Amino acid sequence: MFTASCRKSGGLYPTIFKRCNEESWLLVTTDHEMVATHIEEIKKCSELAILATAHNRASNFNVWIDAIIKAKTEVLRYYKNQERPCFAKIDSAGRITKKKTITGVDTTRRDRPRERE
Repeated sequence: MFTASCRKSGGLYPTIFKRCNEESWLLVTTDHEMVATHIEEIKKCSELAILATAHNRASNFNVWIDAIIKAKTEVLRYYKNQERPCFAKIDSAGRITKKKTITGVDTTRRDRPRERE
């Protein structure tokens, strides 16, 4: 299991991506900017599927657990049918609000991960 400390270190994301890619796991995260920050690492994982929460206020994970349960059918459909690597956002009401297949032409203007201090 990967914890919130993985996000703070930044360097573990490629390891997490690789593991989820190898095991065909759906990566669920509160980092909705992950695709902008780590696009090059994501492009290297041909089977990676990411589901991010619409915002990263992690004070109450029950909101996101309930949202994923409400959207179970839609999440499973996304996981099964979306061309990979892919990224989606889910809102607190349980709706997938954005779906995107990551392609070789996708880039980011971001030079480094944003830090909160």
